[in-house]
Amino acid sequence: MGMEDSTKNTLKQEGALDNACDRIDRVLNRSRAKYILIYSCLFVPFFLLFSSSCWLGNRSFIWWVDGFEQQYPFFILEGRWLRELLKNIFVSHAFEVPMWSQLVGYGADYFDSINNTLGNPINLISIFSNARNAEVLLNLTVPITFYLAGLAFIGYCLYKGFDRAASMVGVFVYLFSGFSAIAFQQIYMVYPLVIAPLALLGVDKAIDRNGSAILITSVAMACLYSVTTGYILCLLLVIYCLCRFLFFEGKSLRSFFNLFFRAAIPTVLGIACAGVLFVPVAVNVMTQGRADVTREIGLLYSRSYYISLARYLMSVTGVGADCFLGFAPVAVVSVALLFRKNNNTYRLLLLLLGIFVLVLFSPIAGSVSNGFSYSNNRWVWGFSLAMGVVTAITLPELWGSRGAGSILKTAFPIVLVSLIVAPRNASSSTVFFSTVCILLGYFCLLTTANRNRARVFLASIMTLAATVAVVFYYAGTSLRGDRVPNGRAFDAAIEDRGLSLLENVDDAEEWSTDSFSTAMLRNSNLIIGTRGDTFYNSFYNSYIDDYHTSLGLVTSTMNYAYSSFNSRSPLELLSGTKYFLTGGEGTTMVPPMFDTLVAENDRGYKLYSTEALLPLAYYASSPISESSYTALGFVDRQNVLAQGLVLEDEEMSSAENRGEFGDDTYRDQTTDLPFSYSTHYKEEYGDLPVQDEKAEDAIRVDGNEITVTSPNAILYLEADIPENTEAYVSFDKLSFSDIFDTGKETGFKVFANGQNMEQEIWSPTKGSALDGGKDSWCVNTGYSSKSQHAVALRFEEAGVYRFSSLRLTAEKVDWINETVSEHQANAATDVDYSGNHLDCVYEAQKDGYIFIRLPYSKGWSAEVNGEKTDVLRANVGFIAVPVHSGRNDIRLNYCNASLPTGAVLTVGGICGSTVLCHHDARRRKKNKAVI
Repeated sequence: MGMEDSTKNTLKQEGALDNACDRIDRVLNRSRAKYILIYSCLFVPFFLLFSSSCWLGNRSFIWWVDGFEQQYPFFILEGRWLRELLKNIFVSHAFEVPMWSQLVGYGADYFDSINNTLGNPINLISIFSNARNAEVLLNLTVPITFYLAGLAFIGYCLYKGFDRAASMVGVFVYLFSGFSAIAFQQIYMVYPLVIAPLALLGVDKAIDRNGSAILITSVAMACLYSVTTGYILCLLLVIYCLCRFLFFEGKSLRSFFNLFFRAAIPTVLGIACAGVLFVPVAVNVMTQGRADVTREIGLLYSRSYYISLARYLMSVTGVGADCFLGFAPVAVVSVALLFRKNNNTYRLLLLLLGIFVLVLFSPIAGSVSNGFSYSNNRWVWGFSLAMGVVTAITLPELWGSRGAGSILKTAFPIVLVSLIVAPRNASSSTVFFSTVCILLGYFCLLTTANRNRARVFLASIMTLAATVAVVFYYAGTSLRGDRVPNGRAFDAAIEDRGLSLLENVDDAEEWSTDSFSTAMLRNSNLIIGTRGDTFYNSFYNSYIDDYHTSLGLVTSTMNYAYSSFNSRSPLELLSGTKYFLTGGEGTTMVPPMFDTLVAENDRGYKLYSTEALLPLAYYASSPISESSYTALGFVDRQNVLAQGLVLEDEEMSSAENRGEFGDDTYRDQTTDLPFSYSTHYKEEYGDLPVQDEKAEDAIRVDGNEITVTSPNAILYLEADIPENTEAYVSFDKLSFSDIFDTGKETGFKVFANGQNMEQEIWSPTKGSALDGGKDSWCVNTGYSSKSQHAVALRFEEAGVYRFSSLRLTAEKVDWINETVSEHQANAATDVDYSGNHLDCVYEAQKDGYIFIRLPYSKGWSAEVNGEKTDVLRANVGFIAVPVHSGRNDIRLNYCNASLPTGAVLTVGGICGSTVLCHHDARRRKKNKAVI
């Protein structure tokens, strides 16, 4: 009896489960609206599992680096731009698009600065943002983006007629692949998940002659979002179309061209529709200096790269800068199912996956996919889409005749490989073996599913949920310390950094604020709408980078970033810096011109100000040529820029009065000091770091080569450094190779020390993503009112350091007030600088130039007394306008130089798209009439 009751209970439970499965099966196959409702209901717990490290660890999605210093402030800037645009239209009744922001760096083009933000329509919610709530709205874009990406994937599956249960599994395989870990570092990079399935749907519909609108829209979305994404999408579309031609379109030349034009014409129209943003940004990218950096691309990646791929294929692994990859065990099973049939669809998918794997394995292919730059794999969202589609297509095999039984055969080789490549450290092992166990558990569930469609669906969903919970909890937790705590973004950027001291400063939007050490984060001024001497954005002004490079600025190692001016007094003067923020590290690195304490708080932050301010626009009559400028040393160059004007050589031919370095206009304020080397610390050195006695023999100097055999060894440069000077150390052509002197240049750091202060010279590995092609540096070790006897160089890595020259220079600073007085006496009057325009007036005694502290760009145009005149590039990266004797009414106007071309392309693209879509509609209507 007991056994019979047990059997009856088992059968009863089986029957109840079958009934539940039947209900699930029926619901999945009802209307599309209910199908989407089921997706929505499942999405919520899946996303909660995905983001468990956030709500359990009290962390946001904002990464401390790019998220905090780029995405968060530029999200706020987009909101400010949108509100300004609406104000112009509806309040001022003037349709003027704001194109220039004076808050970004020295001033920057809006389209270049916020294109990644502006090109993502989800970020339009930034219009409601302010400094306090922007963090919440930016975090909110993450679930919105994932949800919309899932809807796009479902739309593709419904169009293709895939099994609905399998498609529901496929959508979560796609959404929560390893790539999605990018949300924990780069919020903006999640958006391609929305574009990818739309593009696949669009290209299939275009090839099937079912309309071109979706393909046009998806390509336009990609190109509006970023040049890189548009380029990658076009590459993936080419690969997909070629594969589809091989298996479905016949082999004739005619069929090839039919397919080509059906896909190519909408793609080109999509690019054209995005021209208004795509063209200006593309031109910016092509003119950037880092595009010319020579990078050596090897045939293979490192051994650890391939081992990591094997280990973490079923979780998350890095496959480049800001690139993640990994697939759920369900997806791995689905790929194995591709080998069970030999039809064209399966062969096409296998070929695509094979191509993707080859690209992952090849640095050369990685370079091609990254615009022929350094090797990277930012295209892997395409791989994630392919795996999601594979799951949606092949999963029904498991409720076929021999699905579950045959797939069990793959369990044994997976377990065997797992034992071979298993990681050794505890955290990685936990994730690795957890995913292996989940896979084996999935096999067990499949064997008990009895080929029941709904049971397989439930088993797959539960397995996916377990995978997402384990993998992304650990992935998120490993990055938890790198993300901003919930609700802390504003305080961490402003309150904790002392910038709140600017709240009671009336002119912080007119004059810049600089800092030393960690006082200000890059772009943090954008959060509160003030000017600042920091910048961090992939789309930068190459002329400004040339300006910094010509000065050897150590805080501008990367072309696209700079953080402060290293307390170099002339550079503070040139940037229009009125306020200097210090964070409790003392006053050694506060330039002497900042002599008035404005405010301080109980956290040790102090805000100083100066009255030594160069006007925004002033007259100069004796320019020096750029070739004469580049012949000078770094410290002399900054003095020339502060005292007068530097023009391009071709402009000098028309200059009536010319200056020379060392004359009355360009006074020499520097002294190159003779010095000797020492590895032994002496008491007279003062507060320089003390060399460990054991390390005194760890440095050998041989001409222009320093060999360091022990990390952090110190070399002293002994010299008589005069009082009331700033002491500079300059390296020309500095390079480093490892202790074995292989000749291969790698990244390194050298620290220059003055009294109580340490400044960093950092040079990234040559050819890396961070390499800006820079190798010459000038570092200020601080101002001292007393004479000094040495500066110290600390070499972080053991190895061979080579250079063409090493200088120690002392610069007086007492000339600054006199120079400022001269320029203030020659300042332009009635200056009105707002938005896209600058107006000023100058009464000149003789012909000359008005120098204007705005970054040079081909988008600037100028009028003097109503007549157009040339805008000259001056002081390497800024603007000058020629003026004549008498009254000069000067007006500068800004419009992105490539915007008119882009706007014409957009209008043409929209018109062409309208014609094509109308033609498609007529053809479909005609075909229906024939049927």
